[in-house]
Amino acid sequence: MVRTAPRWCGCCPKRRHLAGGFQDFSRLELLLRESVGVGDLPRIDDGAALVSALARTDGSELAGDLEVQLGKPWGGTELSTGQWQKVAVARALMRDAPTVLLLDEPSSGLDPRAEHELLERTPRRPARRRASPAR
Repeated sequence: MVRTAPRWCGCCPKRRHLAGGFQDFSRLELLLRESVGVGDLPRIDDGAALVSALARTDGSELAGDLEVQLGKPWGGTELSTGQWQKVAVARALMRDAPTVLLLDEPSSGLDPRAEHELLERTPRRPARRRASPAR
């Protein structure tokens, strides 16, 4: 079952063009599916999209059970800082092809090998057009 985003969530057509992952990320202590899926609400139940986003962050080991509860206070699994970082970056990579992808030190909590793999998997596209200076 694929849910559609609620009308009040602000998912306007322009929002689908933006995605971001930051050094100071949020640890969303939800189900893993939800913690990653909020990066693209209309696809929060799309298992293939969730697994793909996690794989692009080298977080495939987390994708084994998308229904696992995250966070010890909720009786769930406590992730390492690096694993939380992978979940946060996967959240940013849930959108297929955002026009603007903001990544602010997304690998700060990762080991060097995982950082290298993440940067190799990050989409690289040349800018289609450049902004003109205001006159």
